[in-house]
Amino acid sequence: MKSRILTAMLAVALCLSVFGGASAAVSVDVHYNDWAMPIAGNLEKGTTYVPLRQFFQLLGGSWVTWDSTQRSATVQGKVNATFYLNSDRAWFGGASQQLTGHSYLSGGVMYVPLRGIARLLDCGIRYDSRLQRVTLSTGNTYSTGADGDSVYWLSRIIEAESGGEPYRGKVAVGNVILNRVRNKDFPNTIYGVIFDRNNGVQFTPVANGTIYNTPSADSIRAAEACLTGASEAADCLYFFNPKTATKAAWIRQNCRYYTSIGNHDFYQAR
Repeated sequence: MKSRILTAMLAVALCLSVFGGASAAVSVDVHYNDWAMPIAGNLEKGTTYVPLRQFFQLLGGSWVTWDSTQRSATVQGKVNATFYLNSDRAWFGGASQQLTGHSYLSGGVMYVPLRGIARLLDCGIRYDSRLQRVTLSTGNTYSTGADGDSVYWLSRIIEAESGGEPYRGKVAVGNVILNRVRNKDFPNTIYGVIFDRNNGVQFTPVANGTIYNTPSADSIRAAEACLTGASEAADCLYFFNPKTATKAAWIRQNCRYYTSIGNHDFYQAR
């Protein structure tokens, strides 16, 4: 059976970066079969949220009811699930399921994490960094997170470079990798950027082998967040630990300092 495709076009309005607890409005164009319907969503701490009722109305075959006592929204019909306000869990398939962020209420509308819904519906998800497009497909056509290779390698470089850093620092490291992918002066794939040997090995974990270590859940979550638009490092192309870096002089002299997160300093090209 031909897979039904949902394509979410994510365009951050007003600003391209999200720092700390800040949020930004996003326009989400959900393409379902041969028609599209815009959904006004929000980007909160690296997670894209969509209005629950509107999303399931778009899918069709389900309806949503609100329980003011339990402060929960229940989806019934083709999909049966219950989402709880201010919770990162939902009741689905006869069990409590982990989402990718806390549901919340805004203007009388309940918002839930898009990636969390995709997981509940067993949708695969793939991210195109050049088109800024997230494609969801039924039947889990694609592996978890964006495409399998993207999450696999991005989560490993995040873990290897910032395993002990705060979550924001992990996202920022992932941003640097993806910024390089989009920059004409670097390889145009995540794998290519990580293993780039132009002017020597670019990342220490490639040289010492820690790039192959198994990433933590936080590193995987940070990779997925980066691949769906989370940003803590704007358009930075470089980062280093000023306490341990031995080859940071060129960056300091030729690039513009942007911010520090945890033990890392982040720099933009001039």
